[in-house]
Amino acid sequence: MVTIYDLAVDGYEYWDVAAIGLFFSGIGFIFKRRPAIFNAAPGSSLMPWMPGLFFWGGLFWAFAAFGLTYSEYAKQKELYKSGQYDVVEGVVEAVLPARRAKRGYQSIKIDGEEYVLPLALRSEEGDQKRLLGKEVVIFEINKKIIYMARIPGA
Repeated sequence: MVTIYDLAVDGYEYWDVAAIGLFFSGIGFIFKRRPAIFNAAPGSSLMPWMPGLFFWGGLFWAFAAFGLTYSEYAKQKELYKSGQYDVVEGVVEAVLPARRAKRGYQSIKIDGEEYVLPLALRSEEGDQKRLLGKEVVIFEINKKIIYMARIPGA
């Protein structure tokens, strides 16, 4: 078997969700320290609470997003290590874009069931097309793929 994706090897992949919050925290920090950069003279129409909103709101977003997504990743990794997953083997019938998938994420269809693709495989359309019609083995938890391998010669 040729491994395509392995949760234990690829690791946590949702850094971009938390990074959005850090981006806005940086904007809030710059608002507070250098209001002239944004053409906002002290006492102008720039609301006095706006820098704090950006800074603290961004930090809250970053920590909440990281905490929630990392806890989901850690739970899946623990279930994977303990062997508490379902094994599915079959031919990939379709690669569904997010707008057509039931759960709102890019998915693959095997034997009529949809399985959510990991983030590492979602945006690479060429890789998705190469999966079509191939026989694969996946390990899944709640219809989310945590391991995928292609069976050679099939």
